[in-house]
Amino acid sequence: MAARFKTFTAGSVLTASEVNTYLAKQAVINCDSSADYPSAPVIGMTVYDLDKDALLVYAGATSGWQPPWNVAWGVLDYVQVTVNQTSITTITDLTSLTRTVTVPANRRIRTTLSFEWLGQIAGDRHIAYITDNSSVAVARHVWDVPDGGDLTMCTLSIIESPAAGAFTRKGRLERSSGTGVTELRAASPARPAFLMIEDIGPAGAPS
Repeated sequence: MAARFKTFTAGSVLTASEVNTYLAKQAVINCDSSADYPSAPVIGMTVYDLDKDALLVYAGATSGWQPPWNVAWGVLDYVQVTVNQTSITTITDLTSLTRTVTVPANRRIRTTLSFEWLGQIAGDRHIAYITDNSSVAVARHVWDVPDGGDLTMCTLSIIESPAAGAFTRKGRLERSSGTGVTELRAASPARPAFLMIEDIGPAGAPS
């Protein structure tokens, strides 16, 4: 039978088995760093890592030590740029707006790409993409320029439940039709272009 909580009564004998089962496996273990984690953990064992200021639960050999499984784990990676990228016609990677994180299975991952872009020629069609590491689009936003010189805000987001392992997402931009160019513009400390990857919660049980 799996270990359960036990209330000890006055005068009862505390056996070695009970110490190993009820105490060692159900206490929150205070650790200075990951070097102090239990060497042979069991699923559900919990540590408080003073170096990371984090509560972590052992979720199995694949997932390892993670925050509690049923909550969002927050921002996994974030990058921003404050330099304009100009003269784009063919599909082009947005400079520095590529991030790779490592994720366990059964998590929901949200990727957000945000920037302002400029279209020079009315009627031109521009497309912004979030793609994977092989430049295969997973999300896109299409913009037909209404007037030359217009600045438009683009915020593109997608939620996925990827397989465990390396997870790469990047921003790309193109002028797909027309005669002008498209540009990532107004990238400044006050209005940076950014790519953010977040864990927003579980998509299933730990693997």
